[in-house]
Amino acid sequence: MERVIGRQLTEDEEVHHINHNPLDNNINNLLLMDKQSHIELHSKEKQIYSDQKLCVECGKEFVPNPRKRKRQKCCSKKCAFTIRFRGMMKARGLSSPK
Repeated sequence: MERVIGRQLTEDEEVHHINHNPLDNNINNLLLMDKQSHIELHSKEKQIYSDQKLCVECGKEFVPNPRKRKRQKCCSKKCAFTIRFRGMMKARGLSSPK
């Protein structure tokens, strides 16, 4: 990459291998990036659960807490309460209004 751009990389630059093979240094496989962007790119690739979810109660799209991406199912405390209330009523054999 340094040969192609005609200078040495700066402290803040890294080379990303598009096909994730560090042995493939074909210029078409290389992308010059700043370190922070490179870190963000790889962390997004490793992320299993989406940044956007649909609330199981109201159907609204929401951004879950990053630490609760797997288990968070509701967009708000109100929707979470409604689900818990409905479950409690069902467990008691009562019908609950929707």
